[in-house]
Amino acid sequence: MDGDESKEDLGKALAYTDTAIKLDEKYAPAWALRSSVQNTMAEVALTDTTEGFRKARGDAERAIALDPSVASAYLALATTQISYDWDWDAANRSITKAAALEPGSVDILSIRGYLSIVLGNLDQAIKLYEEAIELDPLRANSILNLGQLLYLAGRYNEAYAALQKALDLNPQAAYVHVILGQVLIAEGKPQHALAEIEKEPSEWGKLTGEGLAYHALGREQDSDAALARLVTRHGTYAAYQIAQVYAYRGESDKSFAWLERAYNQRDTGLPGFNTEPLFKNLRSDPRYSEPS
Repeated sequence: MDGDESKEDLGKALAYTDTAIKLDEKYAPAWALRSSVQNTMAEVALTDTTEGFRKARGDAERAIALDPSVASAYLALATTQISYDWDWDAANRSITKAAALEPGSVDILSIRGYLSIVLGNLDQAIKLYEEAIELDPLRANSILNLGQLLYLAGRYNEAYAALQKALDLNPQAAYVHVILGQVLIAEGKPQHALAEIEKEPSEWGKLTGEGLAYHALGREQDSDAALARLVTRHGTYAAYQIAQVYAYRGESDKSFAWLERAYNQRDTGLPGFNTEPLFKNLRSDPRYSEPS
């Protein structure tokens, strides 16, 4: 799932952690924070996926070695274990250690929710994100994630309300307009969906949404053009989204080819494959279970 962190903000955070580590190389929270930043940069394709998560894991392990009581280090390690290692058991152990150190943490509730999504338990994930929002009602990213989960669960009215609230808190948040567009497409309102998607600030998100909305409108040439731009400009890190569009358009072979590419690239979207409604056209195909 996409956060609302900007490239500039992440760069500043990374510089801050580097400075803190130079001042005191044994300060575990700085290593934990740098791990978290490296995770996010890898997740949003600001760094090479493999190298970014490798650095994140190393920083988290360094923080734990320096001070095993720092909960944020275990959470950073759990993020790497979910997003890159795809090792759910290891991630659960890391989260459990963090929870023992810092019970009731919003971040722990959120990452438990993330793991629940990966394991296909949408109801549990929704409850966890609702608990996180009760503790911190102004965190736009948590509300965005809840909105996406409600969409995945088919609870469109609730999803729409949550996503609008996320925009109220952060009008520049990436990917909210695309998810709103997907809600509107699911409700049979493709023209409204396209208008929403055109507001999306991230180019790869906007092109993904256009590929879906134009197809829903029967404007196949426009859908083709959006998808071609998505492949050309963002194919190195948006393989999962490209597979989504092909699946929605009923082009199973191309969708599976891009899913295979997403698998080989350790695409951070792929763990959500089994809960994604855009892949419903693939579920009768014997190849469906292979990427998961």
